[in-house]
Amino acid sequence: MKGATETAKIILVSSLRKSYLIGSEKLEVLKGVDFEVRRGEFVCIMGPSGSGKSTLMHLLGCLDSPDSGSYILDGVEVSTLSDSQLARVRNQKIGFVFQAFFLIPWATVYENVELPLIYAGIPFYRRRKKVLAALEYVDMQHRIWHKPSQLSGGERQRVAIARAIVNDPTLILADEPTGNLDTKRSQMVMNLFKRLNKQGKTVVIVTHDPEITTWAERVVYVRDGVIEKEEVLKNDSFGSSF
Repeated sequence: MKGATETAKIILVSSLRKSYLIGSEKLEVLKGVDFEVRRGEFVCIMGPSGSGKSTLMHLLGCLDSPDSGSYILDGVEVSTLSDSQLARVRNQKIGFVFQAFFLIPWATVYENVELPLIYAGIPFYRRRKKVLAALEYVDMQHRIWHKPSQLSGGERQRVAIARAIVNDPTLILADEPTGNLDTKRSQMVMNLFKRLNKQGKTVVIVTHDPEITTWAERVVYVRDGVIEKEEVLKNDSFGSSF
């Protein structure tokens, strides 16, 4: 039986390594990463461009596989999962938010948010209820039949957040979620993440922006493929100022 400390960790990473072949040369991006995230925590992964933080995010999201090391997600060693099991984890346990939004341009707001539910095999009547609830949560219910091209950057990111939470995931992973937004819209998006965290969601955000880290409980600093240091922040407030 697992102890309370172990079960409280939703992410447990040990000696994680990842490299890529660039032509004939091997580029080592992650060089033995060790860290953990507790259930319900709000963590920022901070580092300069090329530090390995986005590669780490892809591994945490089960979008790529490490060369070696261990990644235990919600009590399960990821390397033991089949492709179909990994797809189910990505669909049901993890909500993704990216800098580039990745909304389907020809689909409406409703259809974009509905997509994870279709993949999960949720019946139509339940899908509709969940989609409307997610859009109301991010205050985008009034734009339901619009296409992404008809939305501002901040509105697109709010739709992307609605899509990320529609399946009620355990973990929300966001890669530079405010990178394409101005200060006002960035604050709106970060308030949504903070609100989700206060309601029990585990939130992990990758960023190079020091302003974003002020919203987190803890900051993990990545440099040259390793964890350089960690910093615990005294941040119990709802929201922040830029």
